[in-house]
Amino acid sequence: MPTDKSQRGEMVYLLNSGETPLMDWEAKWDGKDNSGTLVPNGVYTIRVTAKDRAGNESSFEELVNVNNAAGGVYE
Repeated sequence: MPTDKSQRGEMVYLLNSGETPLMDWEAKWDGKDNSGTLVPNGVYTIRVTAKDRAGNESSFEELVNVNNAAGGVYE
């Protein structure tokens, strides 16, 4: 379940994909919050959490630099 957080720790976007088949999975964020508004430029934390059928949870976080002024550059 990917979530995006601002530098202040506010959740700006949540994608709940539900149950997916066993395979590689990809999520893309368009730089918009849950209301569809482009977020301000800055550094955001993307956190991905997954749970297997046995209930074991795994997650990781990554920082993303958002520059919507440059046409939506997400590094």
